[in-house]
Amino acid sequence: MVDASRGLGAPWRTVFIRIIAPNIRSAIFGSIFLTLALVLGEYTMAALMLWNTFPTWIALVGQQEATLAVALSIFSLVVAWLLLMALSAVERRQKARL
Repeated sequence: MVDASRGLGAPWRTVFIRIIAPNIRSAIFGSIFLTLALVLGEYTMAALMLWNTFPTWIALVGQQEATLAVALSIFSLVVAWLLLMALSAVERRQKARL
């Protein structure tokens, strides 16, 4: 649709407003609601269990040891990345069996 509208002479602004924005609107709203649910869920768990979650713990550590907070953040990112890669490999193996 973008190529067709550009081929008919529509400027990029019109293409974005009339074609791209309506198509990504539901994805944007979905991500907003998922983010809100995640934040509220994390706060609720921390408030009910009376302990700090990992992100709040990193923020508390960062007030005293900034380099340790950066190291913990990078470590958590690497662990999450490795878990996603492992899940992807398992999924590929299962698809190959079928």
